[in-house]
Amino acid sequence: MDDENTYSTRRDVLKLGGTVAGVALGGSAVGVGWAKADRSHDSSRPKAKREWISTWTASPHAPSTSLGDYREGFVDRTLRSIVPVSRGGDGIRVRLTNRYGDQAARFSNVTVGIREARATLAPGSLRPVTFSGNRSVTVRAGTKVLSDPIDLAVAPEQDLAVNLYAGESTGPPTAHQSARKTSYIAAGDHTAHRSGSDFSETTTSWFFLEGIEVTAKQRESTVVCFGDSITDSLYPNYLARRLNNHPSIPKAVVNAGIGGNRVLTDSPPDSGFGESAIARFDHDVLAQTGASDVIFLEGINDIGFGANNPAASVSAEEIIRGHKQIISRAHAAGLDIFGATLTPFVGAPYYSQRGGEKRRAVNEFIRTSNEYDGVIDLDKALRDPERPRRLRPEYDSGDHLHPSDAGYRAMANAVDLSLLKR
Repeated sequence: MDDENTYSTRRDVLKLGGTVAGVALGGSAVGVGWAKADRSHDSSRPKAKREWISTWTASPHAPSTSLGDYREGFVDRTLRSIVPVSRGGDGIRVRLTNRYGDQAARFSNVTVGIREARATLAPGSLRPVTFSGNRSVTVRAGTKVLSDPIDLAVAPEQDLAVNLYAGESTGPPTAHQSARKTSYIAAGDHTAHRSGSDFSETTTSWFFLEGIEVTAKQRESTVVCFGDSITDSLYPNYLARRLNNHPSIPKAVVNAGIGGNRVLTDSPPDSGFGESAIARFDHDVLAQTGASDVIFLEGINDIGFGANNPAASVSAEEIIRGHKQIISRAHAAGLDIFGATLTPFVGAPYYSQRGGEKRRAVNEFIRTSNEYDGVIDLDKALRDPERPRRLRPEYDSGDHLHPSDAGYRAMANAVDLSLLKR
């Protein structure tokens, strides 16, 4: 992982009667971070006692057509979901969700262990999971549940395997379809089995599983990366690795991105694109245990989806108003929030000249309004210096919209970690 020398410029920003004064501190920058406003003496912002922090999450959405047969749910199946924690701890808790279900989902056995390889668990790591002391749990439609504390120590960036056995039909599952991780499914109850030999089915989606929490030490908290598919990627993993290498900033990173998500508009339930950022902010960000910071990157789909569909078109001003609403709600909850500039998308299927103008207007707001506590200039980090409306070739996955693996690393390296020191 690249070190702190990847960038060397930051600016201290002061609000002076609506103007911005900045002092450069040296070097050329891959990503420019604006210093967050000092609200350390603002007694109106709640300071929650943190004994647990979120270390992994997957923003849920309604079951989409892309889930295939799994869209109807599961019966007599064990789901072995593989999830990568960002920060470790001496104990964990598991959050299950049935937010978008149309019936209660009952799991008669739930266990968790550390993944050794593929669907096999590390020796001695398998633990029962209880809910209010019970081995079985019923998650009613529209609700979620939190497990009792589990005596299982996990290391940073370690893979956990959460095992759910549904003997009865669960009904359509609340899911996160783009996991970027392979999970496993077996017929029958294999929650007590370390071996992965009976898990003959694989999936790259997560079902009914919303989060993992770890015991928190003093000063530990969680950074929530909130956005669309460019966030729902490896970039939060790389950011977590950078933070794990800097013990002076003891923070977990969770990924609250959903592919295709928009700031202002709910998507059809069967699309897998989720409710709008405005609609899901409280559930997917504010409800994260121990959250202290938000990095918000979203708006490119609001722009792009309207290129060929006038009914979906929104203005830059409307997107900016959406950003302002999210900023206000983060601050009201006591969180610092950092705005990430929208990345280049010339060549993407939904690019238009008018869309490019909207992107520039939104980025101008993010960079200059001083509404955010800091700015992470991903546009600057990823753009081609010769053709700044396009991604650099080495940072382009090939669709001219989503970054490559090198691009996701560059995104993480563009975050000025000093912004997260509080």
